Amino acid sequence: MNHTRKAKKRTFEESNEKEDFKEPLEKGVEEDKSEPMEDVNVELNFIDPNESYFHAVRYFLINLLDGETFNVGDLADAIITQVQVGTLIVNEDDTPEDRNVLAFATLLPFELHGKRDSMKSILKYCIGKAASILSPADSKRFQDILSGKKVALLMNERLVNLPPDPVPALHKALKDDRAWALEQGSTAYNADYVLYITKVAEEVPEKGAVSKRHTEQELIYYKFEDEMLQEEAEYKILFNSKVGLQMAGATNPTEYTMKSNLQYKKMILLIPFKKYMNCIDKFTNLLSD
Repeated sequence: MNHTRKAKKRTFEESNEKEDFKEPLEKGVEEDKSEPMEDVNVELNFIDPNESYFHAVRYFLINLLDGETFNVGDLADAIITQVQVGTLIVNEDDTPEDRNVLAFATLLPFELHGKRDSMKSILKYCIGKAASILSPADSKRFQDILSGKKVALLMNERLVNLPPDPVPALHKALKDDRAWALEQGSTAYNADYVLYITKVAEEVPEKGAVSKRHTEQELIYYKFEDEMLQEEAEYKILFNSKVGLQMAGATNPTEYTMKSNLQYKKMILLIPFKKYMNCIDKFTNLLSD
């Protein structure tokens, strides 16, 4: 199979005229009511994975397993060398050296990458979380799917302040890349399930407030599409993030709730592949609702 492709030529023009998202203010910080900044148009390029972006991609992966040690560089290498399936969003600049990776998405089939140390660590991590959170029967079936079915790891990362507008196109590019790879004869991308690790948060009730039961607590999604993906998941594993504790400067959950009004969490999803493909077509509509 020929793993080279003609470079993607897609561009997406972003202007802060479309942007109505505002970062939440920290307590005690007054809103800046000075003159608004001038509109700035930013051209985003959708490009094939490229080895020159190794360190930029690696940066996004450091806390994938919530602070547990694994071969981050090995996973970054799998992403940037798999040219046939995967897309990076970079800002337009005069030279490639000055471009920044703003987002990326790819599918890494375990059939192709399962012997990598990083992929073995990810499997071990997910199976361990399933064993400690799911029922014994569900944990066994979760593990049986990972070992007996064709599974691809979905990597979907971006800067937190990237506007959502280009995200549907990023996933659509992934769908198109997969179709192209299948046409070239790579059946590894004809997966049964997608394994996806992401981060979310829950709002911690203020002292004295009536708390919702955990199962009813509303999640805060850093990536808007995660809400739809978790609804389609066959298995969802949700747990407190150790890295979230460190970010809040706390050493234990009790101290954490005193320092932050958010409880950071990790979420592992196992999604039937066809349902993920169907979600891609709905992401644009989700933004317009």
